[in-house]
Amino acid sequence: MANESEKAVPAEGSTKAPTFSGNQLIHAAKGITRDILTAALVPDQQYTEAEAKNITKKFLKKEVSHNGRRELDNSK
Repeated sequence: MANESEKAVPAEGSTKAPTFSGNQLIHAAKGITRDILTAALVPDQQYTEAEAKNITKKFLKKEVSHNGRRELDNSK
């Protein structure tokens, strides 16, 4: 039985980029990157390295809004 790292290596002459599950990418990451990947990736979905980097970049550029853009009724 081949281990998971061998499964991700493309065959010789193949131009297709290797894909990894979200879980594999999350478990391979360390520190704050692991937290970001946990929030941004779907664990059971397959991603190439470029896709994961792109998703992470987009996730980090999201605007943070105060109170989830809810209007507070302070008139009481």
